[in-house]
Amino acid sequence: MHPLLIAQIVARNIVPVAGIVLFGWSAANVLVLYFVDTLLSMGVIATGVARFMLPPANDEGWAARANAEAGYVGAGLMIIAVVAIPLGMPLIFMLAPGGTDWRAMLADRGLHIGIALQVAAACWSGLGLYRALRTQTPDQWRLKRRFARVFLRWIVVLMAVYSGF
Repeated sequence: MHPLLIAQIVARNIVPVAGIVLFGWSAANVLVLYFVDTLLSMGVIATGVARFMLPPANDEGWAARANAEAGYVGAGLMIIAVVAIPLGMPLIFMLAPGGTDWRAMLADRGLHIGIALQVAAACWSGLGLYRALRTQTPDQWRLKRRFARVFLRWIVVLMAVYSGF
């Protein structure tokens, strides 16, 4: 595995641990943070694949290239929107019966910091993928496997929560 990928994985997974240690996050906050990271990871991969499949034309000027880049990000956001509901429903089913105070959780400054760090890590990962896909294919970067691992991590988190860990 590429050292940059390892660093990104460590950075993304250290945020929940730091949140528990430094901010005293509840399990609900950590679960929400993993959910956000899962969506961001899927969005980054979808954006990279869209850019690879539909490369911008170099002869059309900077405005056309900027428009194309915005379209790739839009494709990633659309994937996030599509998968957020089916992946997020178990989150709601798990947290609602426990009497989770959604307003308090969503107003938690520590959670905001955690989400901002996850967004920064996703941007870092997206930039690395953007650079990598200039010279290599999605198959060489094993993007299908990366997507599957992100999805599998979310399933494992859900299974751990449902089993009482």
